[in-house]
Amino acid sequence: MIERLYSEIRDDIKTGDLLIWDTELIEDKFDLLLKLYQKIFNAKYTHVGIAVSLGGRKLLVEAIPPVVRLYPISRKRDFYWLKLGLKNNFKYLNTLFMQLGKPYSLFDLIKHVFRFKTDQSDFYCSELASLFYKEVGLLEENDIGVTPDKLVNLILNKSKSEIVKVKIDSVNIKVL
Repeated sequence: MIERLYSEIRDDIKTGDLLIWDTELIEDKFDLLLKLYQKIFNAKYTHVGIAVSLGGRKLLVEAIPPVVRLYPISRKRDFYWLKLGLKNNFKYLNTLFMQLGKPYSLFDLIKHVFRFKTDQSDFYCSELASLFYKEVGLLEENDIGVTPDKLVNLILNKSKSEIVKVKIDSVNIKVL
């Protein structure tokens, strides 16, 4: 796996790229829940978000307690990056932005894993991302609501892209 510094690849991150996290550090209750999920289900990845390049800023849309939010990538931890090369279409941005503020629920992910989830009133991270990638034509209807690991595998298979490990080095970044 290729490893790069965020300051080196920042300008290459485009709207629609998939950003992926595992849980190594436990800094809060949410991290603890993700670490438990990772251990119980032998998951490699515990969180995903969709990159948004807007006005020179690099942001991501992610479902994280308590809501779907827009957040600076540089303020996150080290991550994995899947460069997808989607056309920067404002229709796709609108699709993402319409989800902002919707409730997030880790328990919806757990309900889905145990086949109890039946509605989409709350989002978990890979459900949000899979809905977006269905909208842009990368995934099918039956791919919606998958776990982060399965989403990464589906996108890898469809895109023929490779995963890049990105180390955050915010000290070298002039623009957040």
